[in-house]
Amino acid sequence: MKDFRPLDEQERAAIDRAREIFNSYPKVPCTACGYCMKGCPKHIAIYGIFQAVNVYNMYRDMGGAEHRYKWNTDGHGWGRASECIGCGKCEKVCPQHIAIREELKKAAELLEG
Repeated sequence: MKDFRPLDEQERAAIDRAREIFNSYPKVPCTACGYCMKGCPKHIAIYGIFQAVNVYNMYRDMGGAEHRYKWNTDGHGWGRASECIGCGKCEKVCPQHIAIREELKKAAELLEG
């Protein structure tokens, strides 16, 4: 790379500010590992639901979030957030220790009305 030029101070500051803004959005972690879904008696699309919530939280794109939610639940025959019975099996196996039951309640309120 003959024409390579490192970022200047102003460019680095802009990237740092963008990173701060991005990291300030509330996000549900959920790596799509799927451990939480394996034992769910209601076959809830947990990580797909969290993806939909993150679309809304990061981009404020309700249409996109609703589309992703429907695709990840109804579109694949998986359960919806409101179908959670609160058994906690998902949380017992979650390597990230996410409060899945609480996050599913929030997702139901946001995406199911």
